[in-house]
Amino acid sequence: MTKKILCLIMTLSLVIGMLSAFVNDLQTNGGEAIYIDYPASYMERSTRRDVPMTEISFPPVSLMTSYYDYFPGSYSSFPMVIQPSPAGIWDGGGAYMIFHGTVASGGVRRLYYAYLENGSVTSGPSLINLAGTASEGFPGVDMDMTSGNPIVSWHGANPENDPLWVIYYSFDQYSLIGVPGLWNNPNIAIDNPELNEEYIWPTIKVGASPNPGMQRVYVFGANANPVGPSTQGMNAYIAFADYSDISELSVYDPDNWTHYEIPYMRDWALEEIRPYSDFAISDDGKVVVAGNLFDWGSYSDGDWPGGFSENDALFVLANTNYGEGSTEADWDLYLQNPNMQVENPDNYFEDENGVPYDYLHIVPFAPRYTVDVNDLGEVVFVATYRLASGQANMLYYNQGYTKYVSFSFDSEEFTVTDLYPRSENPDAQPYVPWDPGGDGTWEYDDEGFLMMTYSWPVHWWNDDDFQPENYSRVVQNGPNVVAVFQESMKARFFNEYADDTYASWTDKPETYIMISGDYGRTWADPVIMNANPSDANYVPEWQGQVPVYFYPAQQLELIDNNMVRLHLMYFNDYDYGSFIQGNGANTGGGISYMAIDFLTLDTDDYTIVSPENRLYANYPNPFNPTTNIRFNITQRERANLSIYNVKGQLVKTLVEDVFTPGDHLVTWNGTDNNNIPVGSGVYFYKLTTESHSEAKKMLMLK
Repeated sequence: MTKKILCLIMTLSLVIGMLSAFVNDLQTNGGEAIYIDYPASYMERSTRRDVPMTEISFPPVSLMTSYYDYFPGSYSSFPMVIQPSPAGIWDGGGAYMIFHGTVASGGVRRLYYAYLENGSVTSGPSLINLAGTASEGFPGVDMDMTSGNPIVSWHGANPENDPLWVIYYSFDQYSLIGVPGLWNNPNIAIDNPELNEEYIWPTIKVGASPNPGMQRVYVFGANANPVGPSTQGMNAYIAFADYSDISELSVYDPDNWTHYEIPYMRDWALEEIRPYSDFAISDDGKVVVAGNLFDWGSYSDGDWPGGFSENDALFVLANTNYGEGSTEADWDLYLQNPNMQVENPDNYFEDENGVPYDYLHIVPFAPRYTVDVNDLGEVVFVATYRLASGQANMLYYNQGYTKYVSFSFDSEEFTVTDLYPRSENPDAQPYVPWDPGGDGTWEYDDEGFLMMTYSWPVHWWNDDDFQPENYSRVVQNGPNVVAVFQESMKARFFNEYADDTYASWTDKPETYIMISGDYGRTWADPVIMNANPSDANYVPEWQGQVPVYFYPAQQLELIDNNMVRLHLMYFNDYDYGSFIQGNGANTGGGISYMAIDFLTLDTDDYTIVSPENRLYANYPNPFNPTTNIRFNITQRERANLSIYNVKGQLVKTLVEDVFTPGDHLVTWNGTDNNNIPVGSGVYFYKLTTESHSEAKKMLMLK
């Protein structure tokens, strides 16, 4: 194929993409956002409401006392990963936990790891950066699934004592010695003094590379500096690097990494539009930043109801080429109005002048959550919404709602599902607190007050802490999805003071865990766990604890067709209420681990579906002459991976063998069964096992 033809194809693709963007009003034009004028659609869900049967498979294990009582891991990264088995030539299968803490009141915050096997600590907790002495924090970790080695990122002091922090990374060489603890000396991935900005709070991911025989590690940092008129603009900075063997990372410095600021995000910050977001990578080479935008600046647009801003949006930013390309043309931007207009019942809610609001809105407002891409290619996250009367009244009427948000690249639309609270009537979405039954009626008490339910999906008890203390997590394995968040209504004491202060708390925050077996289309009722012995949801294993800051491992573990295991790291706050954002002036707490198995009550009503063997997109594609093919086996069985031409004729059998469960990687060098190079064109690669068959298309260009 000539260069002219390739250029023509690329040009036509660009034109088609631009036309599609114009028609759907979802893209941007010259950096100016164009928003669709309808809110996110709501997913219909089943009326089945059984709480799934659960069992604590590994009881809580206390790892280390820490006097830093604020987010022991990253805000968004997963600080715990499950190792594949085998890991290289070794058994593997353990869990790495990465966390920061101070071992003494007023001490320096440092980075630690622990390694667990079958719920027992077999290594650590130990320092990762043995030579370090300065403050370190907010770590994330991901796993090189080929070797079984974890790669960690965190922010810390610049070695040259520059006031701007930098983002470090390190990796454990488990595959080299078969035991954890051989951590590489930290290297710098993002050198903030060079940027004269401070990108911290890193998130790290490991995935496929477009370069044959290599993997790519991505690190995202969030800007902590004021940008324009705003504070902590939260525009993002990406760094990525390729490696063939993980040991190569030991000699990398910032020059070995590709760096750039994510398009659009600085423009948002300059307009005081703050993104609450996380990033994820997909198997087919997409790099995604997703979440919700909130306008902290001017929102007096008369065309928008209630003084809300047209700059509020659910958003997805996607680069379809492994993160390569630093301009707006390299990133697709999808935006959608997130606000759900709801009635003001009988004009009950009034402003400070006694004037009823014309309407109220359910709006997203949550900064701490994880984003993922599922097997269907959908972008998903769990976020908190609030009842609001206007842009300036986000913290209004003590109402918070946890919702599951998904975005489809096929339909280019966001869908939102009520998680908790939710109405008895599955068609009544979004949930409103004055109509919990979802039948369109509400009641008043004897004193004329509207009868409402309250929800506070934050682990803290103070209104002022709604933003920093709000977090939710989503973790998956195939169609199985688990959402983890906390509800603190029982931890709040509503007194009668006019200033609406809170004098004390009456209980401990509850942990809510919800599970779906069909990619979030339907959800079982929540499993509710409480550490108070007098509560109906009491968990005896939590006796004497105050469990907060829950982090699931990066993936649900599939035990069998009807059971998944959720691994959790959390912080046991010894004295709930001593929170002072980690400055050491408190009684401390403990870094802890536990695991919970989710079973089905009735497989006719609620079944966890085992993922089938999966054939991933080859990379690179197009290729010349070598490409990598990765596939997943869910049980020990014989598998055949072969190449076919467009006529269906066998070109080459790549492998035929008995494989153990897990991911496997095979490279095709572009030759047939006689080792003769094949010509340019379309080829198919097909995975066939005893229980499954799947094929995908690829293109060789010479």
